[in-house]
Amino acid sequence: MNPIKLLGRSKITEAVPTVRKSMEAELISRAIQAREADHYVVSAMLFERAADFGDHLVERLSESARMYIKAKDLAKAEALYLRILKADPNNVDACFDLANLYQSQKKYDEAEFFYERALSLRSDWAAPQEGLAHIGKIRAELEQRERQIRSESIQNFVLAEEKKDIRNFDQRIDSSLFKKGWDELHQDHHPAFVFTRRGNFQ
Repeated sequence: MNPIKLLGRSKITEAVPTVRKSMEAELISRAIQAREADHYVVSAMLFERAADFGDHLVERLSESARMYIKAKDLAKAEALYLRILKADPNNVDACFDLANLYQSQKKYDEAEFFYERALSLRSDWAAPQEGLAHIGKIRAELEQRERQIRSESIQNFVLAEEKKDIRNFDQRIDSSLFKKGWDELHQDHHPAFVFTRRGNFQ
């Protein structure tokens, strides 16, 4: 092997980390500028790209996820948090942030799972406990509302049945009274109810 070529390859190898750090710094700078200009999607993309060029994968992906949340692209934020947890399953901040994301979408089972996961990693952290308490309160309110709706539905059904029974009873009474009155008039041969052949009263 030509020693000159070996020397050139060695210099390239040594230069790679410097180049990567330079690219990471440039991407982060542009991402911050985009964030300050409220261009959240652009900022998110730049932070995510920067994660590929340095040793701060979790930090860059977390910042990217936060930008996607500001841009209301919750699906991409969720995907990034899951990517962080795949790389670092014990990342308590990602567990908590993902739990908050699920709670904002009313996905209470998923939120509860990640709040509990965060607590298992940091048992003295109050924030996940507050998140779990909030979910418990929401569930209690939903169950109470469900019972109320079920009770109102039953009451409405019973009331409708009662009204139906009253209408049927009234109809039977009206029919009975009409028949009784007709029979009495017919028996008395009341002149007002004598029919002509054409079906008209005389």
